Amino acid sequence: MSKSSIKLYPYHTLFEKSKEILSVTDDIRALSSLMCDEMYTHGGVGLAANQVGVTKRIIVVDVERLANKQSLRVLINPVIVGCSGRLNSTEACLSLPGISLTVERFGQVTVRAFSLDEKEIEIEATGLLAACLSHEIDHLDGITLMSKVSSLKRKMLIDILNRAKRELV
Repeated sequence: MSKSSIKLYPYHTLFEKSKEILSVTDDIRALSSLMCDEMYTHGGVGLAANQVGVTKRIIVVDVERLANKQSLRVLINPVIVGCSGRLNSTEACLSLPGISLTVERFGQVTVRAFSLDEKEIEIEATGLLAACLSHEIDHLDGITLMSKVSSLKRKMLIDILNRAKRELV
């Protein structure tokens, strides 16, 4: 089995703002394929490029996989262009194994992005999909779940994360 490409907190790319993608190249297609493989292999529902060490604005999302359906979305340069309502979302993150947190998100988001064939798309999302899109777009802006908690809770979570990392080795 090959080594995972997922970068664990506090890897430096997790804190970097990702760069806009100007055109979809074979390298971008290969990156999206790697990201999908990693997301599915590790049981995730979303993944941002900086979680595999690449600071490009691309995310992959498939929240339907939890219901044994596939609705894979590969989004290039996604931005939230509208939001409303509130949702308390319990979230995990592939870069933070063993940790889940409840965070407040918008209950509805509108996301504009480009597909791999460079067509503009717009997604109206609620519930889990809205939370997942928001979570992954946060990653592209260098924002992790850890930045959404107090410093005391962050210290406790880092202890949990360090134990989880030792178990992965």
